[in-house]
Amino acid sequence: MQINDLKKGMLAPVATIFEDLMEIKKGQREQDAKITALDTEIAAIRNEQLDFQAKIAADILSLSTQIGDIADYIRSGDAKKGEIGSSSRHPPPVRVERCPLPTPTNQGESSSGHGRVLSVEEAAEMVREADRQADRRERERERERERRLRRRGH
Repeated sequence: MQINDLKKGMLAPVATIFEDLMEIKKGQREQDAKITALDTEIAAIRNEQLDFQAKIAADILSLSTQIGDIADYIRSGDAKKGEIGSSSRHPPPVRVERCPLPTPTNQGESSSGHGRVLSVEEAAEMVREADRQADRRERERERERERRLRRRGH
């Protein structure tokens, strides 16, 4: 009889402890669900931000290229000679090459050049340099093509 009384006396406090433990676990599950939902929202916002930054970078590169082409056209002297309105001379077509740019995922990485925000001037210089290299490669390909044609012709 004493053992049964002891069991009955112990069951009440143990049941209370288990109820408290279940409440705590329920609260943890609710917090975990909220944290998971917030993580999902943060990931979506991050993706939108990266997409937006990539679009801005591409737009800046495109505009920089177009401005560079216009400036080159004006510097060529044709505009000063009154040929701007002439249908025989048009500015060169705009060539836009999309290249991935570093995104500002970690502002502390600027020493390596990755993950830093580019200024418009830096982006423009990168575009001009890429154009110069592309023009150089195109000239080299043209020279090589001419050499091959001359060899075949002789």
